[in-house]
Amino acid sequence: MTRVWRSDVLSERTYTRATLLNVGDFAGVRIQTEESLIDKFPGARIRIDSEEPPVDFFSCGPLFIVSHRMVSVIEKFPASYELFPVNVEYRGEPYTEARYFFLHILDEIDCLDKSASTYIEKKGYQGDFRKLAVDESKIGGKNLFRLAKTYQTIVLTSDDLAVTAEAAGVVGARFIAPSEFRRIERSSDQTYVF
Repeated sequence: MTRVWRSDVLSERTYTRATLLNVGDFAGVRIQTEESLIDKFPGARIRIDSEEPPVDFFSCGPLFIVSHRMVSVIEKFPASYELFPVNVEYRGEPYTEARYFFLHILDEIDCLDKSASTYIEKKGYQGDFRKLAVDESKIGGKNLFRLAKTYQTIVLTSDDLAVTAEAAGVVGARFIAPSEFRRIERSSDQTYVF
């Protein structure tokens, strides 16, 4: 079974808010692509805005940020990705308790089961899912990939990768069944799940 990799937004201890400080450096850089970003990734400077230190996984704009602990889980499974070190600041100082990387997922699979999903389509791309279903027959044993033809980033993993991450005690990531996936919106003090 395939799982959707989400941020764990349940508390400050499991969710990291962050700001990309060098946004201008990313002009013209296509982050969500199957093309290599070697010699194209401009580097990222990230400020942690949460009171708590950063967790093992968080997103910062379009960047999927993982700790070295999460990398050690991913490395156990065949997958196509690139890792780029990022600079993390916490409370005005470089954060040195853990190393962090931008996880550039190279595989993208068009496996949306359109007849069993409920979504909005814009210019041939799907998003704002009320119900998400994937066609497992199109996945071909991939362990880590992005759902193709979506205007929001949806990362999927194999069940084995998800179980291994959970067993390792990775903080900040939730791995849910596609049927449990709903659009999540955050306000300053509440989370809304649709």
